[in-house]
Amino acid sequence: MACAAPVDLGAPQWPTEGCTSVHRPVWGHTLTRGEEVWFRTEDGESIAGAVVAPVIDGCWPALLLVPPGFEGGLDAADELTTQQIAGAGVVVLAYDPRGRGDSTGDEDHVGARQQDDLAAVLSWLAARGEVDPTRVHVRTRSLGIAQAAGAVHRHPVLAPAGLFDLEGPGILPDDLAYANDHANETWDGVAGDEDWWLERSPREHLGAFAGDYLRVQAQEDHALGGFKGHAKALLNTAEDGAARSVRLNGVALSAISDEGQWHDDDVEDLSLEGRVKHDDPRALALLLEMLR
Repeated sequence: MACAAPVDLGAPQWPTEGCTSVHRPVWGHTLTRGEEVWFRTEDGESIAGAVVAPVIDGCWPALLLVPPGFEGGLDAADELTTQQIAGAGVVVLAYDPRGRGDSTGDEDHVGARQQDDLAAVLSWLAARGEVDPTRVHVRTRSLGIAQAAGAVHRHPVLAPAGLFDLEGPGILPDDLAYANDHANETWDGVAGDEDWWLERSPREHLGAFAGDYLRVQAQEDHALGGFKGHAKALLNTAEDGAARSVRLNGVALSAISDEGQWHDDDVEDLSLEGRVKHDDPRALALLLEMLR
């Protein structure tokens, strides 16, 4: 990957103008190129990132990949699925949140500091010359939704067009009642008071998101088994909030009900069979459709 000088991240902002893309991503559209990037936060920490983009010049939609759990995300730049998404005609950015992988700083357990970092990195992505700022999307996996929802809530200037939420929790610590012992032990070792939990609970923040919200949910959740209350909670939060559209596995509530609220049966009936990972063809098809 090509290296570049560190980029100083200021306060998050969103470009008021930029290139305009009419490209509809399609698998196998172009070859890709990689670019290493280092960000320097306002408090002096270094955030490691990598861009995977079409090798040909143009104006493209963009996608920020937010890692799950307390994991780093930089390795996602080398994954086949990331290469496929970029090759469809999308500028993709992967990164290590502060305190993880190659990034410096203290782990914030998806709290305000990591939310602020995400906001600044997303702003940088939207301002790139080959990116259409009206077509910037965010893909989260699992706990990554806490960072993304918190960032949008804390920084109303952000204007991502879409949020792809792959089985993220809704209410912490309530959802942990359905998680395994290892997950609960991990949280027990870092948890704070009620305000600490609220800062990290996506349901408290998702209502501020004004773009297209797409929830991907399987019958067997990757972390919470057969429980789907978290999916219902976030769908209804988005439905009652500022979201332009809300869909579960590609289906809008208006297509199945006129009640205006998602119910347990709705979520159960529309959940994908078995389990679903980020590289599941069903999830990739839904992501590509959102990016269009």
